[in-house]
Amino acid sequence: MYDNYEDALEGFTKNVIAFFGNSYVAAILFWLISFGGIICIVSVLPLWWTLIYILMIIATRIFISSTSRQNIAENILLHFVQLYNLGLLNIHSINHKINKNYQWKGRIIT
Repeated sequence: MYDNYEDALEGFTKNVIAFFGNSYVAAILFWLISFGGIICIVSVLPLWWTLIYILMIIATRIFISSTSRQNIAENILLHFVQLYNLGLLNIHSINHKINKNYQWKGRIIT
């Protein structure tokens, strides 16, 4: 469907906020909690809370992977890569919303 990473990023940018009910605030909060949650837990709480948090992430990834018949190990290993890309999608989507310069398949969409 997309020829390269940049095209895929632009393509998904159009719809990423729709997943969050068209709420940019919800999208950013989800990303901050998901991506930054480990930092808060490691810096404030005892080590065993960090281990519980990591085990919860792994368990969630196992359940999601099993349900969608994806590779479990790959899904666990790519967790933070996926969150990083979600952050990029959010940033691009907000940028396009502010500047009203979204281009999809060669057409400007306002």
